[in-house]
Amino acid sequence: MLDLVRHHPPRSKSGNHPGEWAPRKAAVIFNPDAIPYTPGAFTSGSETDLRQSGFHGQLRLRPIEPLTIVLGGRISDYTNRTRNIAPSVPTPWTVTQNSRIRGKLTPSVGAVLHLARNITLYGSYSDIRRWPRSTS
Repeated sequence: MLDLVRHHPPRSKSGNHPGEWAPRKAAVIFNPDAIPYTPGAFTSGSETDLRQSGFHGQLRLRPIEPLTIVLGGRISDYTNRTRNIAPSVPTPWTVTQNSRIRGKLTPSVGAVLHLARNITLYGSYSDIRRWPRSTS
């Protein structure tokens, strides 16, 4: 049987000397017996449904022969809904005001420079959209 261990185990504080660090025992993976069984039943349950959709558009302008300007954007919708499931008391899906975003515009801009017949140089910039995290 092949047992693999973490290359750099995380460290934890030693109880003997404040401020001194001691390595933790390396975790063994691919060995189901290395994970201790925790007796007991689950006391709660939940389910999350994340949906994203969007539309992307692009306009290409050629002001001079070797240069193309690219303007674009994405209009995005985001919905994150949750509900309780067994063994909790089941509830219907809920969506909070912070977990639904409609029509969020993410613009982008770029340029293509045609250096030769089969060589081009391309650069672009776009914002990265960070959606809210679920609080459940």
